Amino acid sequence: MVSVFEEACTFPKMDIIPRHCLTKQDYIDILSTPRRKCPPESHKKMVLRKLKPVSPRIKELAQPTRQRMLMTLQQGASILPPALLDNLVRTIEKETCLTPE
Repeated sequence: MVSVFEEACTFPKMDIIPRHCLTKQDYIDILSTPRRKCPPESHKKMVLRKLKPVSPRIKELAQPTRQRMLMTLQQGASILPPALLDNLVRTIEKETCLTPE
């Protein structure tokens, strides 16, 4: 599911009435009527779309380099959450046959 912007809601245009054709009370009534606003749920809607599979080259480019992974592990070991550290260690061990020690 992907959220997509819908086209903006439009209201039918009112006929332009020259001010000199209106009485003072009619003109004040026109000015005092509030403008209609679009409902907030009409701005986005959920659409089911088929996504293209990611090519192997894009997957390869998305992977960080070994040096960057090792630097992140060394510098961010005390800051990063444990789940992220475990995933990082598994990735390093799988791709480089290195242990983080």
